[in-house]
Amino acid sequence: MIVHKFKKYFAQIITLFIPVKIIRRIARTYISGEKDYLTAIGHDLKTHILQDELIKYENLKTKALIIMMVPKGNFMSGGIYAMFTIANYTKEMKNIHNAEVIIMTILNKNGHTYFRQTNFKNNNFVFRFEQILEYKNLEKLIIHIPEESAAEFYSLLTDELKNHLKKINSIQINIMNQNIKLMPNTKYIKDLFNITDNITQTVAHHRYCTQEITNKYKIPAKLIVPYTDISNYSLTPFEQKTNRILYTRDNCQNKIQILDKLYKELGKDYILKEINNLSFDEYLELTQDSKFMITFGEGYDGYFAQSMLLGGICFAVY
Repeated sequence: MIVHKFKKYFAQIITLFIPVKIIRRIARTYISGEKDYLTAIGHDLKTHILQDELIKYENLKTKALIIMMVPKGNFMSGGIYAMFTIANYTKEMKNIHNAEVIIMTILNKNGHTYFRQTNFKNNNFVFRFEQILEYKNLEKLIIHIPEESAAEFYSLLTDELKNHLKKINSIQINIMNQNIKLMPNTKYIKDLFNITDNITQTVAHHRYCTQEITNKYKIPAKLIVPYTDISNYSLTPFEQKTNRILYTRDNCQNKIQILDKLYKELGKDYILKEINNLSFDEYLELTQDSKFMITFGEGYDGYFAQSMLLGGICFAVY
């Protein structure tokens, strides 16, 4: 333990005059022997350097900041799309809250991050949470945290980040409770109160925007319904669509039997295609051109609603 502390102290001293922050961190990691972290940083080196340079073009002198935290990987999900959408609409309401809005990846042990979300059209740069240290004048801060990341958020804060947060007069932490199955128990989020007493949750569905949910987690609940902007895609007349049946990857009890029957009875006239490994825009283009959609998961979800709004016929089987 003493040797490890000495190595870290020695690494900080010997790398003190390295001007580039990310290179300095890598050198310190290597000297102190933290090779696992070094491997991760090496993998994300270009992203870190790019983020460190482009953060300089943000309004770092702002006194009010809203952070939308997103998962560390550049992948697609309805929840991630909703987070980007909410962030963009929050930017449009600047005349109300008078704050800057930025998207940052969640804290994680390996330093993984990404710079652009490439699975759907957007104009957002993505930074990492550690870069909040560049905002020296903050007086008000709102942090939106995905529910799946709320439990470990406080434990991943460095002393430097904790001290930085302590200097901010007003902090609100809002847990994005978009999937109640991923929402941690109250005992796992109690550490958040070490940062602020203003802890809230926003839920994604009317069904669990209730007093019961508020009481269960002992924090106020507000409703922010996920909104999917499909205004760039027009309704295609049903008769002009391709004879195609789309279906989701969800598992349900009779899925195999249903698909087998469809293949046997409609396979000559219809294409059956699983929605998989598509960007969001590719998915919408396919939905726009397909006559039918089957969702084997949640009933009135995006797969169901978007197909209907684009002129298709939808079935929810679950």
